[in-house]
Amino acid sequence: MRKILLKDSEGNTTTAYAPETNEELERDIEANKKQNIKEHLYMGYLIVGTLAFTLGIFISLKRLNGKS
Repeated sequence: MRKILLKDSEGNTTTAYAPETNEELERDIEANKKQNIKEHLYMGYLIVGTLAFTLGIFISLKRLNGKS
């Protein structure tokens, strides 16, 4: 990683780090893509599970002639 100093028009300095090669950058991008896919799958499972649980409660209440 290379250290880069960024200066804006007001004179503020910010430190940033850049990868040495494009391969390193591509490797980081691939790792982020895999992590995003895992997070999307997890959220999908949570949503489907919540809907299934709610539907089960609704059907149970209907069978027991309860009010929903």
